[in-house]
Amino acid sequence: MIKKWFVSVFILLMGLNSFAQLDDFSLDVTVADETCDDNASLTFTITGAIPGSTFLYTVYKLPDVVNPVEVTNADTVTNLDSGTYLVVAEQSLNGESLSVEQEVVIENAIEPLTYTISSFSQNCTTGGVVTITTTSGMAAEYEIISGPETRPLQTSNVFQDLPEGTYNIRVFDVCGQGVVTTYTLVLEAATPVVSAPQFEDVITTGCTSAIITNTISYPEGVAISYPLTVTYTIYPPDGTEITDTVIYNEGVPNLLELEYQLDLYPGEQFTYDISITNSCGNQYGNTGMVVNPLPEISNNLVSLPCGEYYLTLSVLHYSPPFTIDLQSDAEGFNPVSYNPAHPGPFNEGSLTYGGEGNPIPEGNYTATITDACGRTASLEFSVDVENPVISATGRNNGCFSEFGRIIIGIASREIVSAEIIEGPPAYIEQNPQPFPHDVSPSINSAGRLVVNNLPVGDYIVRITDDCGQVHEVPVSVPVFVERDFTGTTQADCTIGFGSLEVSSGNGALTAITLIDAPDEYEPDTPVDISEAINSVTGDLYLDSLPEGIYVFEGTDVCGIVRTVTVNVVGYQPDDTPFTFDPNCGSFDILMSDTDNISVSPTYWLQELNTETGEWGHPATGVPYPEGTIPTEDNSFPLSNNQTTFNLTFSGDFRIIKAFESFGNGNQAKNCIIELGAFNYLNNPRINSFFKLNCSGNPDDIYIDADGIAPLNYFLIDPDTNQILLDNGTNNIFSGLAPGTYTFQVEDDCGNVSTKTQNINILPDLVTASQPANLFECVEPGEELNFEFDLSQQNETILGNQPANSYTITYHLTLADAENGTNAISEQFELTQPSVTIYASLVHNRITVCNDVVSFTLTIAENPELDIEQEYYLCEGSFVTVSAGNGYDSYLWSTGETSSFILVTEPGEYSVTVTNNNCSAAAQVVVTLSEPATSVWIDTEDWTVNNNVINVSAAGNGQYEYSLDGITYQAGGTFTGLEPGIYTVYVRDINECGIIEQEVVLLNYPKFFTPNGDGINETWRIPFSWFEENLTVVVFDRFGKVITSFDSESPGWDGTYNGRRLPSTDYWFLVTREDGRVHRGHFSMVR
Repeated sequence: MIKKWFVSVFILLMGLNSFAQLDDFSLDVTVADETCDDNASLTFTITGAIPGSTFLYTVYKLPDVVNPVEVTNADTVTNLDSGTYLVVAEQSLNGESLSVEQEVVIENAIEPLTYTISSFSQNCTTGGVVTITTTSGMAAEYEIISGPETRPLQTSNVFQDLPEGTYNIRVFDVCGQGVVTTYTLVLEAATPVVSAPQFEDVITTGCTSAIITNTISYPEGVAISYPLTVTYTIYPPDGTEITDTVIYNEGVPNLLELEYQLDLYPGEQFTYDISITNSCGNQYGNTGMVVNPLPEISNNLVSLPCGEYYLTLSVLHYSPPFTIDLQSDAEGFNPVSYNPAHPGPFNEGSLTYGGEGNPIPEGNYTATITDACGRTASLEFSVDVENPVISATGRNNGCFSEFGRIIIGIASREIVSAEIIEGPPAYIEQNPQPFPHDVSPSINSAGRLVVNNLPVGDYIVRITDDCGQVHEVPVSVPVFVERDFTGTTQADCTIGFGSLEVSSGNGALTAITLIDAPDEYEPDTPVDISEAINSVTGDLYLDSLPEGIYVFEGTDVCGIVRTVTVNVVGYQPDDTPFTFDPNCGSFDILMSDTDNISVSPTYWLQELNTETGEWGHPATGVPYPEGTIPTEDNSFPLSNNQTTFNLTFSGDFRIIKAFESFGNGNQAKNCIIELGAFNYLNNPRINSFFKLNCSGNPDDIYIDADGIAPLNYFLIDPDTNQILLDNGTNNIFSGLAPGTYTFQVEDDCGNVSTKTQNINILPDLVTASQPANLFECVEPGEELNFEFDLSQQNETILGNQPANSYTITYHLTLADAENGTNAISEQFELTQPSVTIYASLVHNRITVCNDVVSFTLTIAENPELDIEQEYYLCEGSFVTVSAGNGYDSYLWSTGETSSFILVTEPGEYSVTVTNNNCSAAAQVVVTLSEPATSVWIDTEDWTVNNNVINVSAAGNGQYEYSLDGITYQAGGTFTGLEPGIYTVYVRDINECGIIEQEVVLLNYPKFFTPNGDGINETWRIPFSWFEENLTVVVFDRFGKVITSFDSESPGWDGTYNGRRLPSTDYWFLVTREDGRVHRGHFSMVR
């Protein structure tokens, strides 16, 4: 297919440089699609080129825009395969250049060669004819490469005069691809069959002659050898002998009708012989064939509603017109009532008596015809009206019920009325009115009678159908019979596991407990599994069960409790469930699956669609929906214990086994199991080419090909198809100079495939990319023991190579890795500080060499990070946060990388230190701190030496307390204090400031002695001056106020209005500045 792509480009794309101004030009790309392997081409045409300029064309196969497939000055690039290409045309002149580009698509127009082979025998000794019919592709030449005879290449698709035997026939297409098919030619002499004479359905030659037909037939694959000489020898009743010869020069290959007109002798029969001689001189025929053409009559009864019929009669081999006499023992039968044209005459051989709404009556009949020549034929038959089939069943309502229902129906009819005419005593007690009881309202829309809630017992029901017939039908409602629970097992989809169903014959399960199970079952028993009861069926369904004995205790809807024991047998597949037997041009599949556990398994052949990745029908390509049960629409069926022969499909195949199992809580789930995969190719397939850098010989070229082994490899001349190098069965070509070559692969059947390849741009077979080393860090002092997961290196080692095409193994020595021996587990336990691991990468199918890379595993101790977790920052200041010295690296959350940072803002800070690839991290909290902003002091005094000061403080800090400014304590309570004046110190423990405050503890004297000696002459509260607004009131024992004074007063001198009071006890009331009140008493002693 030729296509044109055209573009005018005025600016340069793809980052290609354009220098000084050149005139714009246009690029026209003509595409020749790929019709044979790598035969596509691109042709470039420039419009608007500057005279004297040169052009350079660079061609990229997308998406790779780095490595061009061709850089040329020529205007044509050949040997391309299908894909999307980018063409860059660069015009240059006097150091200036301008480039344009165009994207084009080369389509894959390759049509694979397929064909069918047919043959036939002439039934002579000259042999058979084989014909090749092309069904797809374009065949060019044909040859027989092995067999009883070989034939050289020819352009005709027909091979003549072949002896019988097995041949390998090779057909070449226009691309030089050869496809071989094995074909067996059978030339058994087959005896032709000459039929008895057949007369015309309607005799057209009058009463004195008739046309007879004898048919010559051969079995399929055998042809009539024309010309034929047919000799008729006729023996009339008068004893004479008449001979006549007819020659047939041509006709269809295996069937010929011989027509001949014979004279008749009315009322007398006679015979004739027929002798046939073919082109080989072989003779055959038939003798003693009787000629006595008589009419034939047959009947057919056509069904009408209500079991009645109408009649059709067919008459053959008659001379028209004919009359008919139709007699019957049916009372009052008159044939004219059923066919007004009776008794004829009739010209047509098909007659009808009766019809819709006019059935013929039941009885015995005789039909006699007489044709125009007086020839007669008779037929006897009977007509019986069909009695309807009545079904009547009774069912109990279940669960010990004394009631049930009856269901009555008539096949092909509907019930129009119904009444109960007899019933059991319980029914009569429930319905005391006299019989019959009309139950017609219980007839449903389908014309069936369904009567519910009838007492148990025997009934007779009189019904009338839509044909007016009345029937008395006995039916019984049975008593409830308690039924057992049952367990059924099936194979599950997983090897060694099964599934089961537990059901009650009485109705739905309502609860069930698994009380015993094999040790492998989880969870422990007993366990309630009622959630696995299906809400529709009421049965229990479990899957994924290890094989063994299971014991259940269930309760059904009737409240019946039963124990059920079920032996679950796990699914065990056959090791070799099928045999693949390849032949030339076809293959056979023998299914031999011995699994007898799965229920009604089916087996299916599917082919992979390499473009979509979907599996489907090998012949039609209809895709198979994964997980569903295959059908003949999307898969090819195979029969177990049978061989399916001569499968001519080509490609990648798998065989799957499908069966149903119980699901968890579900009545059915699909089990789809792949039994195996294989490929079969009508002609060899060249998959890919590789360089073998991994072998140490980077110039070696490896061909990956499939086909019927052994395969032979060649280099050929693409123009003449002559072999340039026969590489035998070796698929590695060595010593090839850079360039483009045409490679040919031939399979054991002689099929050939060719492919042209530029070996300069081939990928390496296997390239292992270097992974990073792996480290594991442990805490200081811990045991050096860690399990490394080596599989985390797989993705890096593979690079862009497909994971499903390669295998990676890990080894402890380079020699083991190179030889692919002593592989270690991907879960590798290291018990020493370090080890070197060698990774071997090998192609799964092409194992000629591998590539090896190495990396180290290291276990090291995490650094010990000694850092304070909390720091405090005073307002307007800074704090130095340090992680210590001696680590390889530091990283703070601030981004700094020094061993310490200066912090001026409160908050959370983190640091990570690293030594020997192992790290330790720490969080540091820097909190703002300040002197106390509020201080509260509470005192408990009025004792000699057991007074208390309670101090509390508030602010953005942490505080401690002291009474001397030297010794501090965390709590603010001081006890065991004597009266006096104290200074309270509140200090921020983060050294952000101290708050001081004075406080007084008071007490009173227990007595005083105002006797004039100058000692203890007055009574007052010591240190009361500290509280400016403190007041004291003194009372005598009768509550009389003697005196009062404030905190500045020198006290009471023992007098009242200047008069000395007697020695006795006095009381006082002290009101402090904060409102607290204290009462007490003291003595005055004179």
